Amino acid sequence: MVSDCHPLSSVHAYSEPTEALANYVANSLGLEKPWYTTDHVKTVDELFTRQVERVYGDIPFQVLSYQTLDITILDNNGRVMKRLVRRTNYGPGNYTQPIDLQVKYWPQGEYAIRFEEHNGSVVKEEVFEL
Repeated sequence: MVSDCHPLSSVHAYSEPTEALANYVANSLGLEKPWYTTDHVKTVDELFTRQVERVYGDIPFQVLSYQTLDITILDNNGRVMKRLVRRTNYGPGNYTQPIDLQVKYWPQGEYAIRFEEHNGSVVKEEVFEL
């Protein structure tokens, strides 16, 4: 939390000045800058609400050999919330997976985006919080 219950992920990095602001806030507070950005529900009488409406960002990942991957979002109980990519083949190389999720009706909590090989091995996992 930054102030007034504003998470650091709510500082948008659309341009160099706002990217610099997000980096400054993270460094000043000793926080790790999240890989994602959040948009929050707006109401008539509040400038900011805690309820997250959208989560978005890019996740870089590397594939070392030819693999078939699933990219899945799991809640903190291991329940599948959404499958982003199912059984897609990747060759060796570096990739970026764009993430853009509408999460207005998801419960608050921690979620994991898991990059998993067909045999069950986890290639990468990134976490976000609502």
